[in-house]
Amino acid sequence: MTNEQSPQKKRGSRLVDGADIRGTPLYDRKGDEIAALEDLVIDAAAGKTRYALLRLAGTSSLRPLPWEQLRLDVQSGSYSADISDRQLRQAPSLKGGGAASGSEGWRQEKSLIPVTELADVPLTGTKGQKLGCIREVIIDRASGQIVYALMESGNAGTAAPESHAYPLPWALIIYDHDNKGFRLELDPEHLKRAPVVQGTRPFDWEDRVWAERLHEHYGVQPRWTLRSVSP
Repeated sequence: MTNEQSPQKKRGSRLVDGADIRGTPLYDRKGDEIAALEDLVIDAAAGKTRYALLRLAGTSSLRPLPWEQLRLDVQSGSYSADISDRQLRQAPSLKGGGAASGSEGWRQEKSLIPVTELADVPLTGTKGQKLGCIREVIIDRASGQIVYALMESGNAGTAAPESHAYPLPWALIIYDHDNKGFRLELDPEHLKRAPVVQGTRPFDWEDRVWAERLHEHYGVQPRWTLRSVSP
């Protein structure tokens, strides 16, 4: 597969950067807005969202809610849960109001990481060499499944023309529990002809033709062939 950009992003996409979910409202069983999503906690090893971190109006602390309790309204992009405002306020909170500061009390598994902490995290090769940094983690808003990572290379963190990023199927990425880092199970030679994204232009992760070609290039089976989900 030759170096190319993916199609432009469409409005209402189901696949989004996990960080972009921040501020999405949560409604209770009565249809009243009771909180907003502040962050997502992913299981980096399993490749799935485990918790939504919710900020209640008038509070500085966050409440973790298991992801399976959330339901996505596709039309509005908001979430709802079979829970009351009172129940949510009585739930355990994270001390200090931050995902990292309160993680010791609730993050028992080593592979649980707030998605906002993944920006600029290095990606290394099988020999330990640095290949780039994570720029975005693309998540299915409905299922919570992690689908892609966007790895920035070149002049990372700048707007220089030569700065570019590689869209990667999450199946290629291994979480190293011991070193608390991410390893790309890939021959670096694959990156020489891999599709790239120039600059910061948003694009459509759900384009089936582009996604099939991306997976074919890396030799990874598309997730929608494994179960009934959209790409």
